[in-house]
Amino acid sequence: MTEEKENREEITKDEIKNIPLGEQIESGPDAPEVKDALEIRNPQPGLGSEETEDRLSLVEILYGTVASPNETFARLVRKPPVIKSVLTVIVIYIFTWLLNLSHLKKAGFENLMVEEFGQISGQLLGNIFIVMGFLGIIFVLLTWFVISGSLNLWASLLGGRDNAKGLFALYGFAMLPGVFSEVLQTLINLLGLPGAINWLIVIFTFIWILYLQMIAIKTTQGLSTGLSLFAALTPILVMGLLMIFTALLVLAAFLPVYQNFFNI
Repeated sequence: MTEEKENREEITKDEIKNIPLGEQIESGPDAPEVKDALEIRNPQPGLGSEETEDRLSLVEILYGTVASPNETFARLVRKPPVIKSVLTVIVIYIFTWLLNLSHLKKAGFENLMVEEFGQISGQLLGNIFIVMGFLGIIFVLLTWFVISGSLNLWASLLGGRDNAKGLFALYGFAMLPGVFSEVLQTLINLLGLPGAINWLIVIFTFIWILYLQMIAIKTTQGLSTGLSLFAALTPILVMGLLMIFTALLVLAAFLPVYQNFFNI
């Protein structure tokens, strides 16, 4: 009996050796602990690993933001590439600023300024645009910082994970569709197409950016799709309410003038 028992144990060990390691781990009694230990000792690059995130170049991040934002943002959330995001936002702003500057030159804005205010305005116009460009970069960065920080606080109140760094970085990449909007609008103006197409592009770009912002909030904060969309819409709702409130204040301030002028 003892020899038969030993033979059975040897056969069982041999069979276990022939089983693939993954099946041994999944079928063993201490499967979760063994699996975690193996992952720590021999990490495999996956979608959520920091090694894979480090290997993502800026071009890969930008392409992934356009082609597959869910997967790309999920790979970036554990180690947010803040520097790459800041560079992306600055390049987007400079590119947009140069396009707008070319539109002004094409419209003869510089000649108009010279005719209206003299030659000195034409000489100072270039310097003014440069100063406005630098101030615009500072304004964009500050606005981006304030909005992402406010949304992180708001998402935390809604039950989010409080990942301010991740939300800041991913919100920068969410601005990428603005480049396509500027390029398409420039082409439409050059081709002389109807202006209504520009409005369609603006609306489509707004929806695209809002979608990317929703994914950024959902990925970094762990909220549901509905709460993420609500959080992404919050800055727009706040700005809309502020505009309505300002319009009502202006209307109330000038109401006596209107009454006297129209004899109401």
